[in-house]
Amino acid sequence: GYECALDIGCGAGLDIFIIAKLLPIKRIFGIDLSFNLLRAGKEVHKKDVIRASALKIPFKDDSFDLLLMNGAFNQVNEKEELLKELKRVLKKQSHIIISDLYKKTDEFMDFKSDADFNISYALSLSEIYQLFEYYSFKVEKSFIDGSYTDKYGLFSVLWKVL
Repeated sequence: GYECALDIGCGAGLDIFIIAKLLPIKRIFGIDLSFNLLRAGKEVHKKDVIRASALKIPFKDDSFDLLLMNGAFNQVNEKEELLKELKRVLKKQSHIIISDLYKKTDEFMDFKSDADFNISYALSLSEIYQLFEYYSFKVEKSFIDGSYTDKYGLFSVLWKVL
């Protein structure tokens, strides 16, 4: 099992609730920027959630052995800064699961419609893999589905921190 997990962009805590039921984890924390979502979720699942940015995670180095980020990766424009921060709070040999949309084309994106899906900062699959590889994350398992829309596919990747 895992000692300590962190859900980045936890919102009202649906993923925290599910992971707590599925995996043997001693402690689970969540961070999100939305105070209203955090408050609503905390009333339901009674987990430790904190209002914080993924770029300034309020935990010590090497705090977590599992990190989740479902639908929040594309809300962060500063991807390199994000990966440095994730690496800082993760223990060596720990795991990170990121699920979000990837862009299938380099066409100019229509900001209005993309903003509705929180995909203004989406990368291509090759950009995602190159970025994580550069920061010493190794792919252990992946799920890729290119059928979401004409412009976007879904990815969910389990990385190991080397």
